[in-house]
Amino acid sequence: MNAIEGSGTASDGTSDRRWFISHAGADRAWAEWVGWQLLDAGYQVELDYWDWGAGDNFVLKMNAALAHGRLLALFSPAYFEPERFTTPEWTAMVAMREKITPVRVAEVEAPAILRPLLSRDLFGLSPVEARRVLLGAVDGPSRPDTEPPFPGSGDMLRQVGASGPRLPGSLPRVWNVPARNAAFTGRDGMLVRVREALASGQRVAVRALHGRGGVGKTQLAIEYGHRFAGEYELAWWIAAEDPALIPDQLAALAARIGAAPGGTVPVEAVQLLLGELRTRSRWLLVFDNAEEPDALAAFLPGGSGHVLITSRNPHWNSYAVPLDVDTLSRTESVALLRAQGAVLTDADADDIAATLDDLPLALAQGAALLTRGLSPADLKEELAASLVAVMAQATRPDTRQRWPRRSA
Repeated sequence: MNAIEGSGTASDGTSDRRWFISHAGADRAWAEWVGWQLLDAGYQVELDYWDWGAGDNFVLKMNAALAHGRLLALFSPAYFEPERFTTPEWTAMVAMREKITPVRVAEVEAPAILRPLLSRDLFGLSPVEARRVLLGAVDGPSRPDTEPPFPGSGDMLRQVGASGPRLPGSLPRVWNVPARNAAFTGRDGMLVRVREALASGQRVAVRALHGRGGVGKTQLAIEYGHRFAGEYELAWWIAAEDPALIPDQLAALAARIGAAPGGTVPVEAVQLLLGELRTRSRWLLVFDNAEEPDALAAFLPGGSGHVLITSRNPHWNSYAVPLDVDTLSRTESVALLRAQGAVLTDADADDIAATLDDLPLALAQGAALLTRGLSPADLKEELAASLVAVMAQATRPDTRQRWPRRSA
Protein backbone atom coordinates (compact mmCIF):
# COMPACT_ATOMS: atom_id res chain seq x y z
CA MET A 1 0.00 0.00 0.00
CA ASN A 2 1.57 3.30 -1.12
CA ALA A 3 0.68 6.89 -0.44
CA ILE A 4 -0.87 8.63 -3.44
CA GLU A 5 0.26 12.15 -4.32
CA GLY A 6 -2.65 14.54 -4.07
CA SER A 7 -3.14 17.76 -5.98
CA GLY A 8 -4.93 19.75 -3.29
CA THR A 9 -3.05 22.79 -1.99
CA ALA A 10 -3.93 24.82 1.08
CA SER A 11 -4.14 28.60 0.98
CA ASP A 12 -0.80 28.88 2.84
CA GLY A 13 0.98 26.88 0.16
CA THR A 14 0.96 23.56 2.00
CA SER A 15 -0.63 20.44 0.58
CA ASP A 16 -3.90 19.26 2.11
CA ARG A 17 -2.90 15.71 1.13
CA ARG A 18 0.32 15.53 3.19
CA TRP A 19 0.00 14.91 6.91
CA PHE A 20 2.53 14.64 9.71
CA ILE A 21 1.06 12.61 12.60
CA SER A 22 2.01 13.96 16.03
CA HIS A 23 1.33 11.65 18.99
CA ALA A 24 2.53 10.50 22.40
CA GLY A 25 4.40 7.21 22.71
CA ALA A 26 1.51 5.77 24.72
CA ASP A 27 -0.77 6.32 21.72
CA ARG A 28 1.35 4.60 19.11
CA ALA A 29 -1.42 2.09 18.33
CA TRP A 30 -3.69 5.02 17.47
CA ALA A 31 -0.95 6.64 15.37
CA GLU A 32 -0.49 3.45 13.34
CA TRP A 33 -4.23 3.04 12.85
CA VAL A 34 -4.64 6.66 11.78
CA GLY A 35 -1.61 6.46 9.47
CA TRP A 36 -2.92 3.31 7.80
CA GLN A 37 -6.37 4.83 7.26
CA LEU A 38 -4.93 8.01 5.73
CA LEU A 39 -2.62 6.07 3.40
CA ASP A 40 -5.53 3.84 2.39
CA ALA A 41 -7.55 6.97 1.56
CA GLY A 42 -4.78 8.31 -0.70
CA TYR A 43 -3.11 10.83 1.61
CA GLN A 44 0.63 11.16 2.08
CA VAL A 45 1.69 10.42 5.65
CA GLU A 46 4.79 11.10 7.68
CA LEU A 47 4.97 9.17 10.97
CA ASP A 48 8.14 9.30 13.05
CA TYR A 49 8.30 5.55 13.73
CA TRP A 50 7.86 4.77 10.05
CA ASP A 51 9.98 7.47 8.48
CA TRP A 52 12.59 8.86 10.87
CA GLY A 53 15.92 7.39 11.89
CA ALA A 54 17.68 7.25 15.23
CA GLY A 55 19.20 10.59 16.17
CA ASP A 56 16.96 12.71 13.95
CA ASN A 57 16.12 16.10 15.42
CA PHE A 58 12.40 16.23 16.28
CA VAL A 59 11.98 19.98 15.82
CA LEU A 60 13.85 20.10 12.50
CA LYS A 61 11.98 17.08 11.12
CA MET A 62 8.63 18.48 12.23
CA ASN A 63 9.38 21.89 10.69
CA ALA A 64 10.44 20.23 7.43
CA ALA A 65 7.28 18.11 7.36
CA LEU A 66 5.05 21.09 8.02
CA ALA A 67 6.72 23.20 5.33
CA HIS A 68 4.90 21.06 2.77
CA GLY A 69 1.98 19.66 4.71
CA ARG A 70 -0.14 19.83 7.83
CA LEU A 71 -0.03 18.35 11.32
CA LEU A 72 -2.59 15.90 12.66
CA ALA A 73 -2.29 15.92 16.46
CA LEU A 74 -3.65 12.98 18.45
CA PHE A 75 -4.80 14.61 21.70
CA SER A 76 -4.82 12.43 24.83
CA PRO A 77 -3.74 12.75 28.48
CA ALA A 78 -0.31 11.37 27.54
CA TYR A 79 0.02 13.96 24.75
CA PHE A 80 0.01 16.81 27.26
CA GLU A 81 2.19 15.27 29.97
CA PRO A 82 4.63 17.98 31.16
CA GLU A 83 7.75 15.96 30.39
CA ARG A 84 6.68 15.09 26.84
CA PHE A 85 7.73 18.34 25.12
CA THR A 86 10.95 20.23 25.61
CA THR A 87 10.64 24.02 25.48
CA PRO A 88 11.80 24.24 21.81
CA GLU A 89 9.35 21.50 20.77
CA TRP A 90 6.42 23.13 22.56
CA THR A 91 7.36 26.55 21.13
CA ALA A 92 7.43 25.09 17.63
CA MET A 93 4.08 23.39 18.19
CA VAL A 94 2.35 26.56 19.43
CA ALA A 95 3.85 28.67 16.65
CA MET A 96 2.23 26.43 14.05
CA ARG A 97 -1.29 26.35 15.45
CA GLU A 98 -2.77 27.38 12.11
CA LYS A 99 -1.42 24.14 10.57
CA ILE A 100 -2.66 21.84 13.32
CA THR A 101 -5.76 19.67 13.01
CA PRO A 102 -6.46 17.91 16.32
CA VAL A 103 -8.42 14.72 16.91
CA ARG A 104 -8.95 13.29 20.37
CA VAL A 105 -8.12 9.62 20.96
CA ALA A 106 -9.06 9.78 24.65
CA GLU A 107 -10.99 12.06 26.99
CA VAL A 108 -8.78 15.11 27.64
CA GLU A 109 -8.96 18.89 27.84
CA ALA A 110 -6.30 20.65 25.79
CA PRO A 111 -4.17 23.45 27.28
CA ALA A 112 -5.77 26.87 27.03
CA ILE A 113 -3.52 27.97 24.16
CA LEU A 114 -4.76 25.08 21.97
CA ARG A 115 -8.36 25.01 23.18
CA PRO A 116 -9.72 27.24 20.38
CA LEU A 117 -8.83 24.52 17.86
CA LEU A 118 -11.91 22.44 17.06
CA SER A 119 -11.26 18.74 17.57
CA ARG A 120 -13.15 15.60 16.64
CA ASP A 121 -13.33 12.44 18.77
CA LEU A 122 -12.17 9.07 17.39
CA PHE A 123 -12.59 7.09 20.61
CA GLY A 124 -15.84 5.41 21.61
CA LEU A 125 -16.84 4.84 17.97
CA SER A 126 -17.04 1.84 15.67
CA PRO A 127 -14.08 1.46 13.25
CA VAL A 128 -16.29 2.54 10.35
CA GLU A 129 -17.50 5.68 12.13
CA ALA A 130 -14.01 6.51 13.46
CA ARG A 131 -12.61 6.33 9.93
CA ARG A 132 -15.40 8.59 8.66
CA VAL A 133 -14.70 11.12 11.43
CA LEU A 134 -10.95 11.00 10.77
CA LEU A 135 -11.27 11.58 7.04
CA GLY A 136 -13.80 14.32 7.69
CA ALA A 137 -11.33 16.03 10.02
CA VAL A 138 -8.44 16.01 7.54
CA ASP A 139 -10.50 16.66 4.40
CA GLY A 140 -13.01 19.13 5.82
CA PRO A 141 -16.76 19.03 5.28
CA SER A 142 -18.06 17.93 1.90
CA ARG A 143 -21.25 16.77 0.24
CA PRO A 144 -21.55 13.12 -0.82
CA ASP A 145 -20.65 12.09 -4.38
CA THR A 146 -23.06 9.15 -4.41
CA GLU A 147 -26.49 8.41 -3.08
CA PRO A 148 -26.37 7.44 0.63
CA PRO A 149 -27.51 3.88 1.41
CA PHE A 150 -31.11 3.36 2.39
CA PRO A 151 -31.34 3.44 6.24
CA GLY A 152 -31.21 -0.09 7.66
CA SER A 153 -29.51 -1.64 4.64
CA GLY A 154 -26.64 -4.03 5.13
CA ASP A 155 -24.31 -1.61 3.32
CA MET A 156 -24.30 0.60 6.39
CA LEU A 157 -22.59 -2.16 8.35
CA ARG A 158 -19.85 -2.81 5.81
CA GLN A 159 -16.40 -2.68 7.40
CA VAL A 160 -14.33 -0.09 5.57
CA GLY A 161 -10.69 -1.13 5.29
CA ALA A 162 -11.39 -4.46 6.97
CA SER A 163 -8.04 -5.82 5.80
CA GLY A 164 -6.17 -3.26 7.88
CA PRO A 165 -5.80 -2.81 11.64
CA ARG A 166 -8.92 -2.55 13.74
CA LEU A 167 -9.68 0.39 15.97
CA PRO A 168 -7.14 0.52 18.86
CA GLY A 169 -8.54 -1.12 21.98
CA SER A 170 -10.87 -3.49 20.13
CA LEU A 171 -10.11 -7.11 20.98
CA PRO A 172 -9.74 -9.88 18.39
CA ARG A 173 -12.20 -12.79 18.47
CA VAL A 174 -9.44 -15.23 19.41
CA TRP A 175 -8.07 -13.79 22.65
CA ASN A 176 -7.04 -15.04 26.08
CA VAL A 177 -4.65 -12.34 27.29
CA PRO A 178 -5.11 -11.71 31.04
CA ALA A 179 -7.12 -8.71 32.21
CA ARG A 180 -5.41 -5.35 31.99
CA ASN A 181 -3.95 -3.82 35.15
CA ALA A 182 -5.89 -0.60 35.68
CA ALA A 183 -3.02 0.76 37.79
CA PHE A 184 -0.34 0.16 35.13
CA THR A 185 1.93 3.20 35.14
CA GLY A 186 4.84 4.33 32.98
CA ARG A 187 6.86 2.07 30.70
CA ASP A 188 5.77 3.94 27.57
CA GLY A 189 9.31 3.92 26.21
CA MET A 190 9.62 0.17 26.70
CA LEU A 191 6.24 -0.48 25.10
CA VAL A 192 7.38 1.51 22.07
CA ARG A 193 10.61 -0.50 21.90
CA VAL A 194 8.66 -3.76 22.05
CA ARG A 195 6.37 -2.54 19.28
CA GLU A 196 9.26 -1.40 17.09
CA ALA A 197 11.08 -4.73 17.41
CA LEU A 198 7.96 -6.81 16.74
CA ALA A 199 6.89 -4.59 13.83
CA SER A 200 10.32 -5.10 12.25
CA GLY A 201 9.76 -8.86 12.19
CA GLN A 202 11.79 -9.85 15.24
CA ARG A 203 10.79 -11.95 18.24
CA VAL A 204 11.20 -10.12 21.54
CA ALA A 205 12.29 -11.55 24.88
CA VAL A 206 11.33 -9.23 27.73
CA ARG A 207 14.00 -10.08 30.28
CA ALA A 208 14.36 -9.12 33.91
CA LEU A 209 17.51 -7.06 34.26
CA HIS A 210 19.95 -8.96 36.49
CA GLY A 211 17.37 -11.76 36.78
CA ARG A 212 15.22 -9.85 39.26
CA GLY A 213 11.59 -10.73 39.80
CA GLY A 214 8.91 -8.13 40.43
CA VAL A 215 10.08 -5.69 37.76
CA GLY A 216 6.84 -6.05 35.83
CA LYS A 217 7.72 -8.25 32.83
CA THR A 218 4.33 -9.94 32.78
CA GLN A 219 2.45 -6.68 33.33
CA LEU A 220 4.40 -5.09 30.48
CA ALA A 221 3.42 -7.96 28.16
CA ILE A 222 -0.24 -7.73 29.25
CA GLU A 223 -0.26 -3.98 28.65
CA TYR A 224 1.30 -4.46 25.22
CA GLY A 225 -1.37 -7.01 24.32
CA HIS A 226 -4.20 -4.68 25.26
CA ARG A 227 -2.68 -1.50 23.89
CA PHE A 228 -2.01 -3.06 20.48
CA ALA A 229 -4.94 -5.50 20.41
CA GLY A 230 -6.33 -3.82 17.30
CA GLU A 231 -3.25 -4.87 15.33
CA TYR A 232 -3.99 -8.59 15.68
CA GLU A 233 -6.57 -11.08 14.49
CA LEU A 234 -5.62 -13.46 17.30
CA ALA A 235 -3.61 -13.07 20.52
CA TRP A 236 -2.86 -16.11 22.69
CA TRP A 237 -1.25 -16.18 26.13
CA ILE A 238 0.77 -19.27 27.12
CA ALA A 239 1.94 -19.93 30.70
CA ALA A 240 5.42 -21.23 29.86
CA GLU A 241 7.13 -21.73 33.21
CA ASP A 242 6.62 -25.51 32.87
CA PRO A 243 7.42 -26.53 29.25
CA ALA A 244 5.41 -29.74 29.70
CA LEU A 245 2.21 -27.69 29.92
CA ILE A 246 2.80 -25.70 26.73
CA PRO A 247 1.51 -28.28 24.17
CA ASP A 248 -1.97 -28.45 25.72
CA GLN A 249 -2.28 -24.66 25.61
CA LEU A 250 -1.20 -24.49 21.97
CA ALA A 251 -3.50 -27.40 21.10
CA ALA A 252 -6.40 -25.38 22.52
CA LEU A 253 -5.48 -22.53 20.15
CA ALA A 254 -5.23 -24.97 17.24
CA ALA A 255 -8.76 -26.19 17.92
CA ARG A 256 -10.03 -22.63 18.37
CA ILE A 257 -8.85 -21.47 14.93
CA GLY A 258 -9.63 -24.74 13.15
CA ALA A 259 -6.01 -25.74 12.56
CA ALA A 260 -6.67 -29.11 14.23
CA PRO A 261 -9.89 -30.95 15.14
CA GLY A 262 -10.83 -31.02 18.79
CA GLY A 263 -9.33 -34.02 20.56
CA THR A 264 -6.23 -34.14 18.36
CA VAL A 265 -3.16 -35.39 20.24
CA PRO A 266 -1.37 -32.25 21.54
CA VAL A 267 1.95 -33.00 19.83
CA GLU A 268 0.21 -33.31 16.46
CA ALA A 269 -2.03 -30.32 17.13
CA VAL A 270 1.02 -28.17 17.88
CA GLN A 271 2.63 -29.06 14.54
CA LEU A 272 -0.61 -28.31 12.68
CA LEU A 273 -0.89 -24.98 14.53
CA LEU A 274 2.68 -23.93 13.75
CA GLY A 275 2.11 -24.74 10.09
CA GLU A 276 -1.11 -22.72 10.06
CA LEU A 277 0.50 -19.72 11.75
CA ARG A 278 3.27 -19.67 9.15
CA THR A 279 0.60 -18.96 6.53
CA ARG A 280 -1.06 -16.18 8.54
CA SER A 281 -0.14 -12.69 9.63
CA ARG A 282 -1.38 -10.38 12.40
CA TRP A 283 -1.15 -12.86 15.25
CA LEU A 284 0.54 -12.58 18.66
CA LEU A 285 1.81 -15.39 20.90
CA VAL A 286 2.98 -14.50 24.41
CA PHE A 287 5.08 -17.07 26.29
CA ASP A 288 5.04 -15.90 29.91
CA ASN A 289 7.76 -16.85 32.42
CA ALA A 290 9.70 -19.06 30.02
CA GLU A 291 12.99 -19.98 31.67
CA GLU A 292 14.74 -22.39 29.29
CA PRO A 293 15.29 -21.03 25.75
CA ASP A 294 16.12 -24.43 24.26
CA ALA A 295 12.95 -25.98 25.77
CA LEU A 296 10.83 -23.26 24.14
CA ALA A 297 12.48 -23.41 20.72
CA ALA A 298 10.24 -26.21 19.42
CA PHE A 299 7.14 -24.08 20.02
CA LEU A 300 8.31 -20.92 18.23
CA PRO A 301 6.57 -20.57 14.85
CA GLY A 302 7.98 -18.83 11.83
CA GLY A 303 6.01 -16.52 9.59
CA SER A 304 5.12 -12.87 9.90
CA GLY A 305 3.30 -13.00 13.24
CA HIS A 306 4.68 -11.74 16.53
CA VAL A 307 6.18 -13.67 19.45
CA LEU A 308 6.71 -12.04 22.85
CA ILE A 309 8.54 -13.88 25.65
CA THR A 310 8.93 -12.91 29.32
CA SER A 311 11.73 -14.48 31.32
CA ARG A 312 14.28 -14.05 34.11
CA ASN A 313 16.84 -15.92 32.01
CA PRO A 314 19.24 -13.53 30.19
CA HIS A 315 20.26 -16.01 27.47
CA TRP A 316 17.70 -15.52 24.70
CA ASN A 317 19.90 -14.01 22.01
CA SER A 318 19.74 -17.12 19.80
CA TYR A 319 15.95 -17.00 19.64
CA ALA A 320 14.79 -13.43 20.23
CA VAL A 321 15.84 -9.80 20.54
CA PRO A 322 16.44 -9.13 24.25
CA LEU A 323 14.78 -6.21 26.02
CA ASP A 324 15.97 -5.78 29.59
CA VAL A 325 13.44 -4.49 32.10
CA ASP A 326 14.78 -2.64 35.11
CA THR A 327 12.97 -1.07 38.04
CA LEU A 328 10.80 2.02 37.59
CA SER A 329 12.10 5.55 37.66
CA ARG A 330 11.31 7.32 40.91
CA THR A 331 8.72 9.50 39.15
CA GLU A 332 6.97 6.36 37.84
CA SER A 333 7.17 4.74 41.29
CA VAL A 334 5.50 7.69 42.97
CA ALA A 335 2.80 7.77 40.28
CA LEU A 336 2.16 4.05 40.84
CA LEU A 337 1.83 4.52 44.60
CA ARG A 338 -0.79 7.21 43.97
CA ALA A 339 -2.52 5.49 41.04
CA GLN A 340 -5.27 3.96 43.19
CA GLY A 341 -6.09 7.18 45.00
CA ALA A 342 -3.69 7.04 47.94
CA VAL A 343 -2.90 10.46 49.40
CA LEU A 344 0.83 10.76 50.05
CA THR A 345 3.18 13.62 50.68
CA ASP A 346 6.13 13.79 48.33
CA ALA A 347 8.46 12.82 51.20
CA ASP A 348 6.39 9.76 52.19
CA ALA A 349 6.03 8.64 48.58
CA ASP A 350 9.77 8.97 48.01
CA ASP A 351 10.61 7.08 51.22
CA ILE A 352 8.25 4.19 50.42
CA ALA A 353 9.43 3.95 46.79
CA ALA A 354 13.07 3.89 47.90
CA THR A 355 12.37 1.23 50.55
CA LEU A 356 10.62 -0.94 47.95
CA ASP A 357 13.52 -0.46 45.53
CA ASP A 358 11.17 0.91 42.84
CA LEU A 359 9.86 -2.59 42.08
CA PRO A 360 6.47 -2.32 40.33
CA LEU A 361 4.88 -5.36 41.98
CA ALA A 362 5.89 -4.32 45.49
CA LEU A 363 4.73 -0.75 44.82
CA ALA A 364 1.36 -1.93 43.49
CA GLN A 365 0.79 -4.02 46.57
CA GLY A 366 1.82 -1.13 48.80
CA ALA A 367 -0.60 1.17 46.99
CA ALA A 368 -3.39 -1.35 47.52
CA LEU A 369 -2.73 -1.38 51.27
CA LEU A 370 -2.76 2.42 51.40
CA THR A 371 -6.14 2.57 49.69
CA ARG A 372 -7.53 0.04 52.17
CA GLY A 373 -6.89 2.34 55.11
CA LEU A 374 -3.26 1.76 56.05
CA SER A 375 -1.60 5.11 56.72
CA PRO A 376 1.78 5.99 55.18
CA ALA A 377 3.31 5.89 58.67
CA ASP A 378 1.87 2.43 59.34
CA LEU A 379 3.08 1.16 55.98
CA LYS A 380 6.59 2.41 56.64
CA GLU A 381 6.49 0.78 60.08
CA GLU A 382 5.32 -2.47 58.46
CA LEU A 383 8.18 -2.32 55.98
CA ALA A 384 10.74 -1.60 58.68
CA ALA A 385 9.61 -4.67 60.62
CA SER A 386 9.30 -7.19 57.79
CA LEU A 387 11.06 -5.84 54.71
CA VAL A 388 12.88 -9.07 53.84
CA ALA A 389 9.66 -11.11 53.84
CA VAL A 390 7.78 -8.38 51.97
CA MET A 391 10.38 -8.17 49.20
CA ALA A 392 10.60 -11.95 48.89
CA GLN A 393 6.84 -12.10 48.45
CA ALA A 394 6.73 -9.16 46.06
CA THR A 395 9.30 -10.63 43.67
CA ARG A 396 7.44 -13.89 43.09
CA PRO A 397 5.97 -14.34 39.59
CA ASP A 398 2.46 -14.93 40.99
CA THR A 399 1.10 -11.40 41.33
CA ARG A 400 -1.79 -12.60 43.46
CA GLN A 401 0.49 -13.12 46.47
CA ARG A 402 -0.20 -10.93 49.48
CA TRP A 403 2.31 -9.33 51.73
CA PRO A 404 3.04 -11.12 55.00
CA ARG A 405 1.57 -9.26 57.96
CA ARG A 406 2.94 -9.12 61.44
CA SER A 407 0.89 -10.84 64.07
CA ALA A 408 -0.75 -8.57 66.56
